[in-house]
Amino acid sequence: MARALVMRADLHLKSAGEPSKALEDAQRVLELKQVATTETLAMAYRILADTEENKVRVIAVLQQWQQDLPEFRTKLQNEIQRILESMEQDGDDGSVGRKSFMAA
Repeated sequence: MARALVMRADLHLKSAGEPSKALEDAQRVLELKQVATTETLAMAYRILADTEENKVRVIAVLQQWQQDLPEFRTKLQNEIQRILESMEQDGDDGSVGRKSFMAA
């Protein structure tokens, strides 16, 4: 079931352009993480990260992914670092549509 959900989530995201439905299915996969394969969980986490607009929450998703699937630790840590550097360069606090008041 987890595999079917993640495949449907991927379809919602790529073909139908329905990120909210993709997000729902990906979250359901994570609720089934005890029976899901590593590949299925990784796909669900990727969908969650890709549909999130808030960079701070993207980092939280990547950190949870890292905790659940430690074999991806290096890749995810590099991605987190790139996001943090991007936020620092842009003066971005991670919020959607606004800059940090600290950067002003």
